[in-house]
Amino acid sequence: MLKRILVPVDGTAGSEKAVPYAVELAKALGSEIVVCRVVTAPAGPNTSTVSIDVARYVSRVAERIREDGLVVRTLVCTGEPALEINKAAAQWNVDAIVMATRSRQRLEKLMLGSVADAVVRDSRLPVLLISSRRQLKRSRSADEALVPSGQAQAASLRRVMLKLAVAEVRAPRPEA
Repeated sequence: MLKRILVPVDGTAGSEKAVPYAVELAKALGSEIVVCRVVTAPAGPNTSTVSIDVARYVSRVAERIREDGLVVRTLVCTGEPALEINKAAAQWNVDAIVMATRSRQRLEKLMLGSVADAVVRDSRLPVLLISSRRQLKRSRSADEALVPSGQAQAASLRRVMLKLAVAEVRAPRPEA
């Protein structure tokens, strides 16, 4: 059903809250994962240093996923995040996007918008949003913040898989 899952990360711990969900979903469905990092165009002489740091970061995230026995590909793009995430999804022929949302304050969200909102609005794929804010409040330690409890993960994944299956039945993917 889902052969490839895109997981956008932005270098923050909050964005990585989606990784365990994507991993469990990929394990359950035999999917591969594409880890994507979008960098807004940096200006100045430090461009190459930024590129190297971003590539290392994406490689570290991918390596943690590989430890779970999954096939992982990495991608680094430059541009407007929501647009590049949706481009990457089309280019890599992914079947779903799993990403974290920061749950900004209402005024900030109204003025600045949200990458997650823009991805959902412009994507034709199922998008699973993980609230990094809610998980951070419930966590007791840094390690627990990275991995939800087994029961919570299993329940969340059952709901997600059911929603994805219903979405696929209702809106079959157009042939390209």
